[in-house]
Order: sequence, then structure tokens, then C-alpha cells
Amino acid sequence: MSPAVAESGSGSSPAERSPLARACPSTLSALAERMLPDLPGYINRVRIRAGIATSYILLAAKPEFEPLALSNPADLPPEVQSADVKQFFFTTLMRRYDSGRVSNLQEYHWLFLARQHQDWQFVTMYSTIGVYPAAIDRPPLPPRNSSDGSAAQAIKTWLRDCQTGNLQPPQKPTNKLKIKRNRTI
Repeated sequence: MSPAVAESGSGSSPAERSPLARACPSTLSALAERMLPDLPGYINRVRIRAGIATSYILLAAKPEFEPLALSNPADLPPEVQSADVKQFFFTTLMRRYDSGRVSNLQEYHWLFLARQHQDWQFVTMYSTIGVYPAAIDRPPLPPRNSSDGSAAQAIKTWLRDCQTGNLQPPQKPTNKLKIKRNRTI
């Protein structure tokens, strides 16, 4: 039994037992900054379990929080129109191994989360993919609902681990690779 559990007794909630659970950020910006360094490992584990071993996520770039200027916000799905739903954008760099060739792709993600009862809940996510480095003559594919994709599954797992105090302490980033951002979702 961990010292945190032994000190607090067996009748307390997971959040009370684990000091890491109390560290699950309450603001969207802090949550994103904490989640994104962990996300490549979470996505790769989801993909490996699903038998997708031909591509790996190398890194997730820093988030962007400025919402898109939409001509008609009513075009958004109803689940994201609530004032409680928050959004941010991030990109991931993927390396794909296909028939002896290695290629790098960039995935663009538009994530929607809601804070309920002090926990963050996944609402939905849209993603698109393009070449890396980005090229004007090869724009990203149109966005698609990726709420059931490997990145979304990884985010849901990370949120669960965050809420239950099962996250590893944050690692200092060692990769200095910059990802060119494309906000065309």
C-alpha cells in the first residue's frame, strides 16, 4: 500500500488518497500543457493494442486556445455549443513505416472538453492529416469526427488516469522539433 493510501485510510476517495490526483489541473490551459507531453505514449499504446504498428506518434505540439472564427457557429454540433464546453487545438507528428518507406505526417486536432464536478470530460474531437513539413501544394485532408480514433481513446484514458491519480510525474521535454501549425480545421 502506498504511503498516501496508508495515511488517509481506506474509506477515502481516489482523489483524497493520491497526491497526483490532486494535481489534475483545473484550468484548460494547465490541463493541455500537462496532457500533451504524455499523449504520444498514450496514443502509441492504443495503436499497438489495436494492431496498428506501422505508425507512431513522435510528439504533440503546444496547444492553441483561440477559437476558430466561424461564419456560422450554429453549424457546430449541438454537444459543443454549451458554454461549459471548452476547446483547444494541437498537432501531433506521426512517423509511418510503409513498404520500406518512412514518411512523416502531421495530424491537426480540434478537441472539445467540459468540466463537470471537478473532472474534465471528453466531448468530441475533429482531426485532419497532412504531410510534414506542411506544403502549400499538398493541403491537409478535410477534417473528420475522430471521437472514436486512437488519439481520442488516448485522451479519454489520460483523463481517467489524471482523475484517479495514475499519472507519472511530468517529464521535462527533450525534443526541440518544431511543428508548423495549420489552423484550417
